Amino acid sequence: MGTAAAPGSAPGRGRAWRAEAALVLGTALLSVPLLGTSGYEGDIARFKAWSRWAALEGVTTLYAMPRPYDVDYPPVTLYMYGLAGMAYRLLSDTSFDLQHALESGGLTVAVKAIGFMFHLIGAVLVSRVVSARAGPGAGIAAAAAYAVNPAALYAVAHWGQPDPLHSFLLVAAVLLLEKRRAGWAGLAFGLSLMTKPQAWALVPVVLGVGVSAGWSVLGPLAAGTVAGALLPALPFIVAGTWRQLLDLPFRIVGWMPYVNAGGHNFWWLVTGGMNWDSLWADQALWAVVTYRQAAVALVAAAAAFALWLTRTRRLSAIAPYYAFAWYVLTVQAHENHSFFVLPLLAVTLHQGRWPRVAFAVVTMTLMTNLVLHSPEIWGAEPALFMHLQGARLAVSLANAAVNVLLLACWTFVLVRGGAPEGLPASPASRYVGLVSSPAGGRA
Repeated sequence: MGTAAAPGSAPGRGRAWRAEAALVLGTALLSVPLLGTSGYEGDIARFKAWSRWAALEGVTTLYAMPRPYDVDYPPVTLYMYGLAGMAYRLLSDTSFDLQHALESGGLTVAVKAIGFMFHLIGAVLVSRVVSARAGPGAGIAAAAAYAVNPAALYAVAHWGQPDPLHSFLLVAAVLLLEKRRAGWAGLAFGLSLMTKPQAWALVPVVLGVGVSAGWSVLGPLAAGTVAGALLPALPFIVAGTWRQLLDLPFRIVGWMPYVNAGGHNFWWLVTGGMNWDSLWADQALWAVVTYRQAAVALVAAAAAFALWLTRTRRLSAIAPYYAFAWYVLTVQAHENHSFFVLPLLAVTLHQGRWPRVAFAVVTMTLMTNLVLHSPEIWGAEPALFMHLQGARLAVSLANAAVNVLLLACWTFVLVRGGAPEGLPASPASRYVGLVSSPAGGRA
């Protein structure tokens, strides 16, 4: 009778590769009906208009687009939409007529496919990382939990959101930093910052870990981050449109600058879910303190707590907690802004019961948030899909309460608990948050 192949052996690697391929293929087939829908038509229309402008005028002129298609995304995602636009122009319509493009089902699939492709790549990354730490069975299970996650597929394959792009880069940055490959971690992190604004939320924790670890880590981390940010900016510098790129943070802050823009978080709960387009983030909350200032203080406190936790825990165990804390406590949150918590959590699902509980709850609250604000379900007018009433409003408030409760419980678990299951604590480590494997153990 033959013996089972070890996980690291050639047969073991072959089985893991086949399982990953089957998962990717199965997820793709499962998502075909979702990719064929019209998606979140308001955002899809903007993405199509961006792809058209990029294909006809060049990506470096995108920030000159007038309303209603003005651009509030960093350039990496825009390059991706530009590639989709070039393919559409080559294969479908050389004139790239705007109205025809807005009605094109093929272009809808093309812009959706960008985020979906990175969703599949992210699932493979989860599989490889968890397999190296806990074996191929745990790796495939974690990858499957993320790949076929209903909330993730609804946001990416149906709505067409590009969240997997910055999420993939953030996961890579966190994992590389844990491995003390600080330069490569910085490169991935810098690219993520130039992909979607939510990546900026992790700046305090990622750079804080670098500062605490010392110059040997902070130096290459900072250099890599600058390189990752400059690389997609170079075409704008060469084209002379870099001043428009520097205006991007103000564009982002000015886009739907409400206390809450549809995300079921702390501010949705305390304002009764009734602040859409009527309560602004820079309005006074108390005396001279604005909602934005109060939110910044809360997020800063969460960042400080997260950095304190990295003294004894892996950064990968703390990053999803802080990402979720940012979502719950920030102003201007949208319905899909908790998405990046899922892939960050997925690489920790093998570490014990709590990551799996948090993953399940975030999945539920994200899915509920998306469905309650879906224009294709409730109607295209904001009065129908954003101004909730009756039972839908009650469910949304309960959903926000669950998110706030999860954050409170998660905080309690981290304060009360020791090192995650299967991971030795390392209070004396001079690399804050960069916990090494025990001798002879898996990295």
